[in-house]
Amino acid sequence: MTSVQQAIIYQARAIKAISELVEARSPDDDVCAEAMRALGRINYPALEKRIFMTLIEALNNSSPLIRDSAALALGDLGDPAAIEYLKERIKLEKYDSIKQDFEQIIEDLST
Repeated sequence: MTSVQQAIIYQARAIKAISELVEARSPDDDVCAEAMRALGRINYPALEKRIFMTLIEALNNSSPLIRDSAALALGDLGDPAAIEYLKERIKLEKYDSIKQDFEQIIEDLST
């Protein structure tokens, strides 16, 4: 197995672990939030769809910190497909500071 193949496997495992951590409602929101931000920095096209969907799902997390971090990571990914998800989620968001982040990310992805 080549080092590139190994890297793909490790990244895929990391994404799965992060998804499971968030879905399990880990008691440590800071860890989950940092994990979301890390997903936004993984730049590997073969895993892009899985990363994107993990971040979209995290927008519905009960933790405002995780929702905000997921949105910021979506901004880091730079995929305009996130705009519609963010627009829908902003209608439900109760924290103004997070709404502002969503609006800024929508604006950034629109340009």
